Amino acid sequence: MTTALHTVPGMGYKKNAPVPRAAANTGLEKVACRTKCGEVELKITLTPKFLVKPLREALVEPFLKVHNKRAAAPVGWEEILCIQIDGITLPEGAASETASENLLIREEVRVELLTVVPPTLLDAFVAVARDAGEVTQENYRNPPPPPMTHKLIEIATAAGNVDGDSPPDADTLRRATNAFEAISGGGAAVSGARTRMALLTDQYVRELCFPESSAHTTVISDKIARMAVSAAEPGTVEAAEFTRFFAALTAAACAPPAAGEEEVTPMSAKKKKEQGGAEGFLQQLLEDDSVTARRIH
Repeated sequence: MTTALHTVPGMGYKKNAPVPRAAANTGLEKVACRTKCGEVELKITLTPKFLVKPLREALVEPFLKVHNKRAAAPVGWEEILCIQIDGITLPEGAASETASENLLIREEVRVELLTVVPPTLLDAFVAVARDAGEVTQENYRNPPPPPMTHKLIEIATAAGNVDGDSPPDADTLRRATNAFEAISGGGAAVSGARTRMALLTDQYVRELCFPESSAHTTVISDKIARMAVSAAEPGTVEAAEFTRFFAALTAAACAPPAAGEEEVTPMSAKKKKEQGGAEGFLQQLLEDDSVTARRIH
């Protein structure tokens, strides 16, 4: 069965563009960082003395010194391709150039150092499509977007995995070409990190990719923010790969609103019996010696 692709001509997107993670000083006196690379995980608490330093100096390099004593193979700074804080990928250069206090926005955060990232932009997107941010005391009034639905992932994957016999439609191809030229500056290739940030913060690129009326832009943007892309590699994303990725995002953004609602699979009679159902629950109560109950006829 072939999934129908959804396209909307005359795209534009102006509202609710996400803000880069590096924002204002949060004023936290200390931050506990659960830092992980491979199988090694440590809890390192940063005090004000270290929060004013870049994350590389304050956290990453001290962690790697301990990591390399415990891990089977040592890891150097140059081998760290991607850094994520609470699942969100840091902008290129942020760990070396931005004060830690502007990147760590909670009293306890998860920091993951990745030495391997997915081979393509679409692979990186699909890998985190089902991820969602943690609901915390700080964000429960405005919780993070939910996972992408299976339907939206199916639509995006089908649009992005086209071959030469089934290229994107002319309008999508035109917009992808314009977006790629804007990101690459007319070059033949661009880095995954720069592509990711442009899709999050560049108004022109976002207007080309997302329709103003899309019901899915927020959740798609959240997954772009979670993509693991290499900040160490130069331009490796060529126009063909970018176009497939752009087509995938556009198709998902243009999907009907109902595609953003997770389908509930009806429970089979056999499954209901296995899980007990209402009758099974009552029977469990009657058979439980710790519960005082009697059957009424």
